[in-house]
Amino acid sequence: MRCLLLLFMLSATADSASTPLPPPYKMALYSAILPGWGQVKNGKPLKALLIWGAMGGLTAEALFLNQRYQRYRQAHRCRIQQPEADCSVPPEWANLSPETLRQYRDAYRNARDLFWLLLVAAYALNVLDAYVEAHFRTFDVGPELAGLGNAPGLRVRWRL
Repeated sequence: MRCLLLLFMLSATADSASTPLPPPYKMALYSAILPGWGQVKNGKPLKALLIWGAMGGLTAEALFLNQRYQRYRQAHRCRIQQPEADCSVPPEWANLSPETLRQYRDAYRNARDLFWLLLVAAYALNVLDAYVEAHFRTFDVGPELAGLGNAPGLRVRWRL
């Protein structure tokens, strides 16, 4: 898998160095198809790694929170429907009231939903970053633009 990823990144950067880059909308499309692909095609493979890490972390946390939500939901339903029965509730939850179980269930559901929304936002920012990066690849950032050329200015020096 690592070799495949390395070959993908090397071939994408080699393509961008040897041929002209596609228009920005294609970079956005590449990132929409596979997050990070537009960044790799733009010659920014480290951004792609950052995107993959962020999206992987958000997905893992959302799945963990979903698992906890499902467990509390099942325990809450069991307590409401069969209060005296042992419904395979973990022993550490045996003393929790149905209201407390409901509060935990709702908290985990809200946190899970937040992480899914953050994942969607990260996906959208990935596409937007590829598009903007493709637009700025021909942007001139020479010394004249930064005010470092022969333009008049003010210089401040501190001597201690």
